[in-house]
Amino acid sequence: MAPPTPKVTFLHPTSGVVEELEPLTPPVSVPPSPHLRPIELPPTASGYCTPTSPEPTGSPLQQPAQQQTRIHFILYRASDLQFDAGMTLQPRLVSHDTPSGRSSPLFEYDTAVLAEAATSPPLPSILLVCDNLPWKIRVSSSLPNLFATNYDVLQAIHVSLRTPVVAAEWPLCGTPQDREAIVETFERRVRRLSNDFTQAEERARSVRRVDCLMGMTRLVRIIPSEDPEVFVMEWGWP
Repeated sequence: MAPPTPKVTFLHPTSGVVEELEPLTPPVSVPPSPHLRPIELPPTASGYCTPTSPEPTGSPLQQPAQQQTRIHFILYRASDLQFDAGMTLQPRLVSHDTPSGRSSPLFEYDTAVLAEAATSPPLPSILLVCDNLPWKIRVSSSLPNLFATNYDVLQAIHVSLRTPVVAAEWPLCGTPQDREAIVETFERRVRRLSNDFTQAEERARSVRRVDCLMGMTRLVRIIPSEDPEVFVMEWGWP
């Protein structure tokens, strides 16, 4: 007898009613998101990664514009932060109020640098995309009428990846094989929790977006794309 097909539980976003879907259900027809070509921007002493002079090309979309938005070096070199999205699901990522003046709990970094603008020129908001995730992450300034900071970027990623996947989004999460791997990643994450009660509680909350990274939870870098307000996240193994 064939083993039963595993099921995954979802919470309805408004009613809270539990729904179950077969993770191997063929996906609905969804138009693919346009693929944005990342632009390599080597870091400089200015603190922001600036575009190099491109070679002439036949298409203007194949080269960065002269005023291409630049990204802060700590986001371009995000691997130095040791930011692991799978380490914790605490509500807040970092605190600016720690006695040491450093961030916690996911990593330590000078909070003065975290408060700097994530881009140059400073933008009030940006979008983050990733090939492994069907969602865009909108990063907005945590203070009215100001720019999005490095802290805002990391906090937005953390909050977004904590979000449970609802039933309507499940068909968007890759191929049937991808969704099976996502469920396995979810189960491994739950089993790592400290006791039976917390495991049962987390399992009831359903798959989260972080599980869609299928274990590649270390933020490697964030780099600009051809769209000056859209930036590409790259993830790797912890």
